[in-house]
Amino acid sequence: MKKETALKNYEVSLQEGNLHIYPVNSCYDRCAHCYMNAVSETSSRARFIDSDNLFHFINLLKQDKPEGLNIGLSGGDPLLHPDIIQILDKLSLHSRLEILTSGFALSSRNKTNRKELLEALVRAEPRFIVASPDEKYHSINWEDVSEIRQYIKEQGFNPNKFGYSSKSKNILGKVLLASTIIGGAGMLVGYLIEKCSDDNGMPQAIPVGRAKNLPEEQQKIGVNTCTVFKHPGEIYVGYDGQLQYCMYACHGGFMNISELADVDKKEDAIQLILNRLSQDVSFQDIVEYDRCYFSKKVRKK
Repeated sequence: MKKETALKNYEVSLQEGNLHIYPVNSCYDRCAHCYMNAVSETSSRARFIDSDNLFHFINLLKQDKPEGLNIGLSGGDPLLHPDIIQILDKLSLHSRLEILTSGFALSSRNKTNRKELLEALVRAEPRFIVASPDEKYHSINWEDVSEIRQYIKEQGFNPNKFGYSSKSKNILGKVLLASTIIGGAGMLVGYLIEKCSDDNGMPQAIPVGRAKNLPEEQQKIGVNTCTVFKHPGEIYVGYDGQLQYCMYACHGGFMNISELADVDKKEDAIQLILNRLSQDVSFQDIVEYDRCYFSKKVRKK
């Protein structure tokens, strides 16, 4: 696919109002197709996205989506960010939250701010929380998840908004996952299982590999893979270990979020994004796929 065609099909648009935030670069899972898998290997210490820059960026987007944003918190456990309670309080004011967590911060293993975190989640009223435990990392297992479900219910959080997801072969895990879906958390399926194409046959989920012509400093920091879900126009904000970045619309184009720190108008922010996407990054330049989801229509040349 030529760059011009790709840009036409994936023109940046903030109309969808969807924003995915990766507040922490550390993750307990090591999924081969996940961007966090690459950056987690570069440092044993957690690094966090700057809260002030994040809030400024979100305020810019709200100019285009005054009725509210759909915001997903995921990537290395977002609930471990030191400012997570403040982040939840601010994001929930004009947003609809969806949260993916390893479950550690919600478990009894969290001796620091578990109760305060649950109180913030009750206030934020997220559409749902999905716990994706992995017994291999940080010893979060299905027994922990079962305890979490009971605890959040006692604290006033709707347990039907709490779902489970795991590749674990643990029988208890499978039973809990099945009972969760049957019990009213069917929305979990819509979050975890994405169609591979939109109405035009274009891919909606593309793990993006290392682009040959990315700036040298970005190649050095171990940019490997990441997964882009749903629709063009969705915006991904996170921390890659050295740069705070935004990744836009399936292009593998990276943008330092600090570049928007002094931008006060939504139009200027969009122009910065378009300028970045106009660089010579095309689908042919994106290599080293671990997995790739294309529709049959896209497969045809």
